[in-house]
Amino acid sequence: MKRILAAISLVNCFVLATGTASAFNQADLDKLRDINNCVNCDLSHANLINADLRNANLTGANLQYANLAGANLQMALLDGADLYRANLAGANLRMCDFAGANFKEANLAGSKLDGADMYRAELADANLKAATFDAAYLKGTELEKEASAAAAAPEVPVPTAGSAERLQAVMSPEKAAAVVAAPAAPIIEEHLAPVAAAPVVPAAEAVAPVQVPVVAAPEAPQQTPPAPGSAEHLLAVMSPEKVAAPAAAAPVEAPVAAPEIAAAPIVEEPLAPVAAPPVDKAEEAIASAAPPVVKDPQANLATLLATSRCVECNLSGVDLSGAKLKKVILERADLSGANLAGANLEGANFKGAKCVGANLTGADLEGADFYKADLTNAILRDANLEEALLDGAELTGADLQGAKMEGARK
Repeated sequence: MKRILAAISLVNCFVLATGTASAFNQADLDKLRDINNCVNCDLSHANLINADLRNANLTGANLQYANLAGANLQMALLDGADLYRANLAGANLRMCDFAGANFKEANLAGSKLDGADMYRAELADANLKAATFDAAYLKGTELEKEASAAAAAPEVPVPTAGSAERLQAVMSPEKAAAVVAAPAAPIIEEHLAPVAAAPVVPAAEAVAPVQVPVVAAPEAPQQTPPAPGSAEHLLAVMSPEKVAAPAAAAPVEAPVAAPEIAAAPIVEEPLAPVAAPPVDKAEEAIASAAPPVVKDPQANLATLLATSRCVECNLSGVDLSGAKLKKVILERADLSGANLAGANLEGANFKGAKCVGANLTGADLEGADFYKADLTNAILRDANLEEALLDGAELTGADLQGAKMEGARK
């Protein structure tokens, strides 16, 4: 990484020597190269293409017009940084802290902001084409407002086929008006008439078609097929002896009786199983599939030690005394009553964290970010708070005896 930054330094020196407009401070750039830490420094117009700045602390830095295309800034601290019109195309910005940063008119095309903290970041007119924000914290940004507006927007109903609204959507107003005004109701009724339930036919009317005078019509008997139930039809499928019996018998009502028509209930039975399942069961299934919220401080402690990151988690009362957690991310975490005595927490992110009554005696907190953190009654005796950010932090009742506060900002 130092070789890359050394090369960048040479390029920037050349830019200065040739008189091209540049406003960055060379001493600040050297500081970034040497210790990967440059809080509130001036790097405007700096050429940082493809720079390896992982875990860098650039809190409050001026990076206006800086060229960070393709740079790797994973887990870097840039809260409150000014990136107006900066070029971050294709940069790796995963899990970065950009809370309160200014990205106005910046180029973020193709950048990876997965897991980044964008709390109240300014994104007006920024180029976000193909940028990814998976699991990013977007509260207070334009992206959150757009998502909320989209969710709150009433669903526009689709016009029913054949309705006036539908016709107006696909026809000229004149044609739609003509179609709507046309008396189409009688046509609909004519189509509906054949599907009405058939009336029960009286036995006498049902028997009439099978009488001999109707069957014995002399006109063109060979041209019309025998009607079902007629003598000719019966002769074609039965012996003459069997045909004579139904033709002479008056009570032929049984074959055409109602039992043959009563099949409608059978159609309804198969439809019952396809009904939608009860809502309560569906909700129970969703609830059972949701991952449980981890509230156990010891389980969260294991995650913290494995990843150096525990955002919005419960770490109250845990023992981290003497732990080496440089640049750890504990944003909005609950550290009430935790023991952090003698821990190395240089450059740590405690933004919005709850540290009420926490023991930070002798802890190394150089360059740590306590923006709007609650340090009520915390013990910070002999702690190193040089260059720490205490803007908006609550320090009521905190014990700061012997603490080093050079360069700390409040």
